[in-house]
Amino acid sequence: MDFGDVNLGEPWGTWYRLGLRHLFRPEPSQEAQETHVASPSAADGEFPEPWSRILTGLHPPVPLVWTYWRLACDLGPNPDPLRRTLWAKILANCDWPQGSVAFWPMSAMDNGRIVPATSHFHNGLAVIRPSMVVCFGQRAFEALYPGTAFDYGLYESIANVPVLALPGAQDMLPDNRRAKALVWGWLQSLSQRLPALNG
Repeated sequence: MDFGDVNLGEPWGTWYRLGLRHLFRPEPSQEAQETHVASPSAADGEFPEPWSRILTGLHPPVPLVWTYWRLACDLGPNPDPLRRTLWAKILANCDWPQGSVAFWPMSAMDNGRIVPATSHFHNGLAVIRPSMVVCFGQRAFEALYPGTAFDYGLYESIANVPVLALPGAQDMLPDNRRAKALVWGWLQSLSQRLPALNG
């Protein structure tokens, strides 16, 4: 059954349109069972929530991993509607094939606070096998590159994956057209750099 034809309601419908399939746990097809990639983690081969849910719906390799500081909040029960709408519009305008982007958190919720969770982030890259990580916002960048001055552009790889640092949702909202134009320019260039984004 294709859940795209079902009225899922908010926030689940928006997350589905963004390409996230981890919110549903379908029975794997025989083909999927044969090609399933094991999910190694930091210690014992398992990721905690929400990482394990995300991995359930992915079909590696995924060309792009997108991350931002508040992604851990947005994967919880009360996602921010402005960020959700922003990501949906950006992805719709990119017009990349479905499944081209995996949202992968580099932070976690701890007693109502957001804290870095970079070990799970790094370990997940080995499973997802993206061609590039897109890191939105200074706070996420500082967690991934402690002690490095933040600026927009390409950075040395994390786990052999280059990282593109861009303005975060808080920089683009409510309507910072300059920040949005910068993000859009970089994302358009990715279509030329990464053949998998062209279908």
